[in-house]
Amino acid sequence: MPSIVLDREEEMESQTESVVASVRQDGASAEKGLAASDEPTSPVGKKWFLFGFGVLYMLFLLDFAARLGITAVFPAMQKDLGLSDSQVGVAGSAVLLGMTVFVLPFSFLADKGSKKHAVNLMSAVWGVGCTLCGLVSHLFLIVLGRFMVGIGNASYAPVSVSMLTSWTRRSRWGSVIGAYNSALPAF
Repeated sequence: MPSIVLDREEEMESQTESVVASVRQDGASAEKGLAASDEPTSPVGKKWFLFGFGVLYMLFLLDFAARLGITAVFPAMQKDLGLSDSQVGVAGSAVLLGMTVFVLPFSFLADKGSKKHAVNLMSAVWGVGCTLCGLVSHLFLIVLGRFMVGIGNASYAPVSVSMLTSWTRRSRWGSVIGAYNSALPAF
């Protein structure tokens, strides 16, 4: 009976050593894979990176100005256009509705296509929406303009982060995204 227990213990010890060796081998493979994937997927030169980062940063900063800055003029718009509090609330919420509806489909399409063209298109839609808000004469144009601002904002931030991370090493992603997101408190 004791020999059966010893045989079973030796068998378990052998299996444990086999698993440990396998884990060590997989760990070494994973480290090699991580080192290889640290390279940027779409590397650009330092000048182009700084230029691209600057453009994306300024767009992100203006994005928040367009999204949140209009709330400062809502009381004047409400008085000039004779809007009720609920109508102003609808106008303020339209941007969030546009973002919510379009963030996933537009981000998916941008990821499958050209990110640069997606940012250009989103910026254009956002700009038209801002212009429409400046030309308001009634509630419908305000809501439509704010909704277009939301559509423009929908995939801009995810696509910008994707562009920035494709230009830099994985080990620098935190620094780059942190610097990019510093536009939030800057506004």
